[in-house]
Amino acid sequence: MSELIVEFNNVSVAFDDKTVLQDISFAIHAGEFWGILGPNGSGKTTLLKTLIGLIKPCSGTVRLFGKDPSQPSRERSKIGYVSQQNQTDPNFPLSVLDVVLLGRAGKIGLGRRPKAHDKSAAREALQKVDMEAFAKQRFGDLSGGQKQRVLIARALAVQPQLLLLDEPTSALDVNASESFYDWLDSMRRQLNLTVVMVSHDIGVVSSFITKVACLNKTLVAHGVPDKVFTTDTLSAMYGCDAVLFHHGKIPHMVVAKATHEQNEERDTRD
Repeated sequence: MSELIVEFNNVSVAFDDKTVLQDISFAIHAGEFWGILGPNGSGKTTLLKTLIGLIKPCSGTVRLFGKDPSQPSRERSKIGYVSQQNQTDPNFPLSVLDVVLLGRAGKIGLGRRPKAHDKSAAREALQKVDMEAFAKQRFGDLSGGQKQRVLIARALAVQPQLLLLDEPTSALDVNASESFYDWLDSMRRQLNLTVVMVSHDIGVVSSFITKVACLNKTLVAHGVPDKVFTTDTLSAMYGCDAVLFHHGKIPHMVVAKATHEQNEERDTRD
């Protein structure tokens, strides 16, 4: 069995007495490519932030490389994180290399200038994502897909073992998303990374991930995609009848129109 990277044991999270995650348990091993899937508001981003210790559960335990992620630890240097909201102003005159060097801030230290080995690590990260030729170009001038690669390079600049991505293709169209996921999976294999990615794009993602967690406040199902993506699982995750069918390489999900009773039930929950 490969190394245990992440472990959730009966984890619940609540804000202002409102439960966001309830009784979540699963484990992630080295080398796996996990997709955390679910509708908007299902708790996906909360789960990711709980995983890295930004949010503490109200019950249950989380272990990241065997440690409590909310406590200071050397294990944090093993993590690369790409958040959903990019905080880099596209109008600010940062070069691509400057953006990647921001990922080394924790190692460089507050108020210090990057040294030769920091710049070398940043260029190496850009090389891994096939963006080294753009090092001097202004970040704001890149396409959406190129920006995502640079932000991943920023996460790779710390040479992590675990890469976390929150909705990495939210600004891309379907064709660009497919190309991005194909590239991401290839890079994961080459670098022997463990990848955990939050997404709502069940169709495209399901072609590339090795494990999946279907979330809607509770963990509806998790495991190998072929076994998890059943009509019952999709219906429980989305709260209505749904089915996944294949047409070519990419599967597509069809959601049935909600009945009057289902709409009333959702209105009551909201």
